[in-house]
Amino acid sequence: MEQLERRYDPADLARLKRSDLVALVQRQLEKWPTQTLGKFRPQKTNMDIMKTALTSANSQFTNNKPAERPASPIVDNLWLPPPRPPSPGPSERPAPGVITPQSLSEYRSILLLVEDTRSIGEKVSHRVRVSVINPENAATGEWQASSQEIVDELQASIAAFRGPARIGISDPENPGYTIFLATITGPEYQANDAPSSPILVDVPQSGTLKLTVSHIGGLLLLFVFYGAAKRLQSESLPDTKGELSASTQVNIDPQSLVSSSKKKKSITEALTEKELTWITEKAQSTAGFDEFKLNQNRRLSNSERVRYWRFAAAFSTTYYKAQWPRGIELSGGKSVKKNAIKAALGMETTMLTQALNMAKIVGIYYDGPHRSSEVVESRFRI
Repeated sequence: MEQLERRYDPADLARLKRSDLVALVQRQLEKWPTQTLGKFRPQKTNMDIMKTALTSANSQFTNNKPAERPASPIVDNLWLPPPRPPSPGPSERPAPGVITPQSLSEYRSILLLVEDTRSIGEKVSHRVRVSVINPENAATGEWQASSQEIVDELQASIAAFRGPARIGISDPENPGYTIFLATITGPEYQANDAPSSPILVDVPQSGTLKLTVSHIGGLLLLFVFYGAAKRLQSESLPDTKGELSASTQVNIDPQSLVSSSKKKKSITEALTEKELTWITEKAQSTAGFDEFKLNQNRRLSNSERVRYWRFAAAFSTTYYKAQWPRGIELSGGKSVKKNAIKAALGMETTMLTQALNMAKIVGIYYDGPHRSSEVVESRFRI
């Protein structure tokens, strides 16, 4: 193929990430203007400096541009495989994982099958046009495309997804794992949501590519739960089989059974008798207390665990830092402290903290598309 040598235009570099600019400079590193810009450092050199070196009037960097030729017609058949390109020579093949401007061919249409994991069973099919890159094994009829361009074109289409969410593909080498192509941090997709280092995505011969969209909220809940499960499993009694109960003690071990009882005793000893009586009566008179106490010593269902967290959190929010009534003997300040809340509920610090955190997280989604029990079941995989 005839090649035309020209200097880079700013438009050539507009959508390139740092790794792409580094690759372009290193391809012609001998042309880097050391005297004016100093030594090129891939990890430290500013992106604006690299763009200046590539596009300035005195720049010696050049880009090989294919000669103009008629564009290949795009067949409007969703299931027709894309035409196979001629096998590129060794000098034309891009390095694995490296995206360079000269490695892009003309636009071709591929069908994207998008599965939204936020709504079970919902799948969206949409056709987008992306620049297809010739793979090393072109004879197999497979193609590769830039992950950034796939996401950009998808989000610019009528099939765009609102965030916060992650768009990814299944890892072909590790089934069950997902390679994330972009993370939409806000409601709308922004250019900086794409990863800093785009990857080449294999497009099958069928011309279809399956993407998955995962809700970031689910990932947050999953992380919180497994973080708690790991802590409980490593410090609780053996043979728990990963099942959590509301009364699981984080500090139980053969040497701390006695000290645990001392800690519980010390909580009540810090209160006067009248303080303990008053705060205990407040807890017992609160709706749902009987179920709360019953659930402290048995394994719970998802909905029961949610109610357990909510009761402890609501009681703590109501009475923590509330004023003690007049006329009772006080052990300290005039306001209710956490030791009084723990004494009334019969909870240790870790248990109460977990209840407060989990009630807050479940509350975020309670008024949303998922009910609280569904959040625990679908996000925690209990």
